[in-house]
Amino acid sequence: MSNENVNLTKVIVPCRFSYLHCWEPNAVSDGDPKYSVSAIIPKSDTETIEKIKKAIEQAKKDSVSKWGGKVPANLKLP
Repeated sequence: MSNENVNLTKVIVPCRFSYLHCWEPNAVSDGDPKYSVSAIIPKSDTETIEKIKKAIEQAKKDSVSKWGGKVPANLKLP
C-alpha cells in the first residue's frame, strides 16, 4: 500500500507559526472573525516551498468551477 498523498491541495509543512489564531477566531479591521495562521518557512527549504506552490495551483484549478470558469484577478495568494 502506498503512502502517497492523494490530496494535492494539502501539504504538511515543517515551519514556525506566527500570528496564530487557532483557539479563537480573530477579526481584522472590523471584518468577520476567522481562524488564521502565518507559517514561517526558511527560504533555503526549496522543496517545501515548491510543494506549497503546487498545492496552490491545484487548489486554483479545483476552484475554477466556483468562480464561474475563471480565476479571479483579485485572488490573494501568499
